[in-house]
Amino acid sequence: MRETILVREWYRKHMAKFGFFRNVGALSGSRVVVVLLQFAALPVIARYLTTAEFGLVALAMSVVVFCQTLSDAGLGRSLIRQPIYDRAEWSSVFWFLAAVGLGLGALVVMVSGPLAALFGAPELRPLLQVFGVMPFLSAVTAIPAAFMEKHNRFAPLATVRLGSALAGLAIAVVLAVAGAGAWALVAQQISVAAIDLVAIWLLSNFRPAAALRANDLERHYGFARDNIGVSLLFTAQRQLPVMLIGYVLGSSTLGLYAMSQRLLRLPLMGFSGPFSQVVYVRMARVQAEPARVGDLYVESVRAMALVVLPPMLLVAAIGEQTFSLLFSEAWRQSGLVYALAAPGVALEVATSAAGVAFQATGQTGIRLRMAAERAVLRTTAIALAIPFGIEAAALAITAFALLYLPRFWAYLKQAVPFSEVTALKALIGPSLASLAGGVALALWLPTETGIAGLLLWLLSALLAAWLLAAALQPRALHRCAAILNG
Repeated sequence: MRETILVREWYRKHMAKFGFFRNVGALSGSRVVVVLLQFAALPVIARYLTTAEFGLVALAMSVVVFCQTLSDAGLGRSLIRQPIYDRAEWSSVFWFLAAVGLGLGALVVMVSGPLAALFGAPELRPLLQVFGVMPFLSAVTAIPAAFMEKHNRFAPLATVRLGSALAGLAIAVVLAVAGAGAWALVAQQISVAAIDLVAIWLLSNFRPAAALRANDLERHYGFARDNIGVSLLFTAQRQLPVMLIGYVLGSSTLGLYAMSQRLLRLPLMGFSGPFSQVVYVRMARVQAEPARVGDLYVESVRAMALVVLPPMLLVAAIGEQTFSLLFSEAWRQSGLVYALAAPGVALEVATSAAGVAFQATGQTGIRLRMAAERAVLRTTAIALAIPFGIEAAALAITAFALLYLPRFWAYLKQAVPFSEVTALKALIGPSLASLAGGVALALWLPTETGIAGLLLWLLSALLAAWLLAAALQPRALHRCAAILNG
């Protein structure tokens, strides 16, 4: 018995050191599985749906995403920052969000007709009417999910996300093969949201009380106001180009863009999103020490750059060949769009932990100003490029990301002190390793290789790039692990 107790004490003492990476691993591990399965399912779905059908769903989702952004309002994040749990406070926020989600869903249904007429796509109206349920599902899931995050229950939360994503993928594939067209993707989105809602409610200990106190909502007003603004601006930054491309170039061209974006977002879903969730909790705990938050941000850049840059840039090096082999020749142009946009998106993903640094330190006003400026400039750059074709729009994404980075970091330095030089060095190693791997792939990949051969070449180049990137900064990576673990 005594030996068992000693073993347990040793385990708690030593494994606690790795709590940060256990939480990241739990969330990211499930997301990686989902990403891999999505990667496997997309070739099947792409062969049964046209580019125009992909474009219609992308247009519909661009409206829904705006409303889903409002349905949470960042209030879950604000509650997580509170040092003491107050059931009445959490319940007040829950009932408020439920009402907001219901109203937003009704709004989506109301605008479905006018939007279908605006884009000259009558098929868009029924898609939006069914999608109207999404804001409400998101709203009533947000607070129970935040409750689980608050109590570091990332593992069960990750399991829920994994299960719902797998179910959604299965539904999408089955319906696509059955000839459901765009409705296969609609059913996927709704089933994922519904399963998340049921499972999180069953696993979360949060149960709302019959309370709605105005002063509880007022306490979060400033945080929520700024975060709603930021969320809307970042959503606009992502979705307005979708609408502009659909309006100017048509739904078929939008379908090519939408497919490239699906692959570009896989690293965000698989790693950087879960990573930011966990690092936010770490930053919130040291919010009174901005220098420590700055250190956490720099090491977040290092970790995300190491993981995210090599796969995105290696696929970009052979984008057209990859897309034509995986999705059929009809999607080859989408591979070129991916290749031109990938460097910019990869840079934005690697530096994205700035958002949670602003939130953790309560500097949401600075973040709002930055987001407004960035959204206007980025959207303008893409809008000016769209008349020259979808490839020009993709290239504008990369050009803007590179040019805006110094300005982006200047805003962050107003909230937390950190070394831009150190952050830049954290990006250089993975970038050089990815460049070397990309050149090798472009030169040596056989032109007549099959899907299995392509994936084998990609995997080999990716492992080599990761090893090279790690070898370029061994001491820095050791320090990175120490700081992130606290």
